[in-house]
Amino acid sequence: MARPPRRTAGLLLAATVLAAAACGTKDDEPGGNGGPPLREDGPPTLPTTIPTATTASPCPTETVLTVQTKDGQRTLRAARAYADVTLDSSASITIASYDLSEGEASKVFQPSLTGDQLAVNVYVSTPAGSTLTPGSYTPSKGGATADTNPTRQLNSYTVWSSAGREISSGFNQVEPEVTITSIDRLQVCGEITTPEARGRFAATRI
Repeated sequence: MARPPRRTAGLLLAATVLAAAACGTKDDEPGGNGGPPLREDGPPTLPTTIPTATTASPCPTETVLTVQTKDGQRTLRAARAYADVTLDSSASITIASYDLSEGEASKVFQPSLTGDQLAVNVYVSTPAGSTLTPGSYTPSKGGATADTNPTRQLNSYTVWSSAGREISSGFNQVEPEVTITSIDRLQVCGEITTPEARGRFAATRI
């Protein structure tokens, strides 16, 4: 006579468990029949990206200058750029928009240009017995102090076009300066900031 009540109790217990499961989680939520298992260690840790410090390269990938001519500002995109270094203490840096030869760049630069050809030449030096190093090269102003007679000297700077040697009529408030950012046995790199020309360069040593 006791067997029917046991079966009824078992059915009631199974129904209670199913009802509790249905009320507890949805099938597509964590812990549900169709969702991911519940995490016991809290929410997932998202990966973090630590930004790396970047520094400007001492040598540009392309030599491009803005130059001042009698006809206005023009862009010189270099086809050739050479640095004729003498005794490691001076450098004549020539940048041309045309196929300039090493021979032309290694002598006194007085070209005869045609059409839209452009060229820039700067000459920097250090006192006898010292060598060219990265740093700022500025014109000597006479006198005996470091401010007026720097050890890193910018001796000359010129823009050439088909009109000949250009005279600046534009950036006259600019203090002339050539900064060497890198120099090795293969090339000289830096930045030109003069009334006649400005921009970054990478020049092959000859």
